[in-house]
Amino acid sequence: MTEATFQIIQKIYELTLIFIQLGIIVSLFFIFVPNEGITIRKRNLFIATISVERLVISFVTAETKGVFLVISAVTVLLFFYKRDREMLPLLVYLYFLWNSIFSICFIFTGFLSDSISDFLLERIDYASGNAMESMYNQLTIWIVIMAFIYVVCVTFELVIVKRIVRKKYLMTVKQACLLSVYSVVALLMMYMLSEISIIPLDKEVFIFSEQDISIRIKLPVMAVLLFLGQLSGVVLWQEFQKLKEQELENQKIIASTNYAKKYIEDLDSYHTKIRILRHDMAGKLTTLRGLIESHSNEEVIEYLSQMGIELNSTMHKFNTGNALIDVIVNEKSALAEEKGILFESDFLWSNVISIPPYDIGVIMTNLLDNAITECMEYNHERRIILRGIKKDSFFIVEVKNTFTGTITKFDDGLPVTTKSGEHGLGLKSVKQIAEKYLGGITIENKDGWYSAMVMLQNLDQL
Repeated sequence: MTEATFQIIQKIYELTLIFIQLGIIVSLFFIFVPNEGITIRKRNLFIATISVERLVISFVTAETKGVFLVISAVTVLLFFYKRDREMLPLLVYLYFLWNSIFSICFIFTGFLSDSISDFLLERIDYASGNAMESMYNQLTIWIVIMAFIYVVCVTFELVIVKRIVRKKYLMTVKQACLLSVYSVVALLMMYMLSEISIIPLDKEVFIFSEQDISIRIKLPVMAVLLFLGQLSGVVLWQEFQKLKEQELENQKIIASTNYAKKYIEDLDSYHTKIRILRHDMAGKLTTLRGLIESHSNEEVIEYLSQMGIELNSTMHKFNTGNALIDVIVNEKSALAEEKGILFESDFLWSNVISIPPYDIGVIMTNLLDNAITECMEYNHERRIILRGIKKDSFFIVEVKNTFTGTITKFDDGLPVTTKSGEHGLGLKSVKQIAEKYLGGITIENKDGWYSAMVMLQNLDQL
């Protein structure tokens, strides 16, 4: 192999390393950046700009260590500082992580590079006439091996990072600064090692790794420790964000539960006022009836008698035995019938064990609201069945509705249909109440029916 051919191969190797670097930033964007955070067009434009900058700098100047680092940092600021400022901390972290992943790979492969080159160059017969050609051949083999090692090393790092980052979150400035510490250390180490690894002297060349062979083992260990430090930071950040998300969701569930309880309390108050009004009206009509009777007006007496019977008759279609539950069941029944849904109920309060009606009311309100919504969105045959089942020390509230949709997955034991939002919060609120009474919620989708069963236990019998 001639020197000119080897120089071409060497240039291809340099370009390969550049494309590996660009592959890292593209991968990190897909791993970390939320889909709604940056438009696809802007993301692609940014990656294209970084790619062009890196390629141009590599051809214009041989020393690209500090030049590209500065230019790429400026590019990040120019692209995202003005309109995507909330994304900036995350992107700054990715900037350092991007450079450090390659730096860690550089540090880790340093000992392999020296060991492989020593092994290959020792095989050259320098006394032969084709020693230079043999050297170029051996160096070409070294280049191919190192390119392969870089690809494997970087791929391994990215796969590990991808497995750790289970969900995409934004970062605060403080989080970005703390998480970037290991990346900055790795970057500085790479530049330091590249500066001192080979130092030309007056009559010889100082090779750092040859002065202390143990450094070939220490450097990979150091690279692994740096990478583990980065991973631990990402894991802690992910767990912290997950806890914050759960706390926010719990606050929403509490707010939803409080709203349902307030709604039930308002219904109870309204029902009490109606009963008082009916009682007062009955008393007034009785007095009026007596006055009219004294004048012997038979027609008026008959009319008022009919009104009295009507007042004494029930105003509800369903009577459960509990005034609060009556209001909820009859209101949801009326709402269902308005929407063309057949509503059936055999719920009796006498079957309910010692559980406050407010908690039963929250469960029924959420389950019936979900059932009405599902019937409206999915079914031609619209039907809802409410049941209350007592079994030993347990009480089961079951709401069934016709259902032609699909449950795509389960989140924390609860179904996720094609809808989201309040539906999910309602079920989580129901689950919390069930767990309060050492029970649980079971969801089934079978034979065109969606069934939600909530089991509650009588705590007084424990």
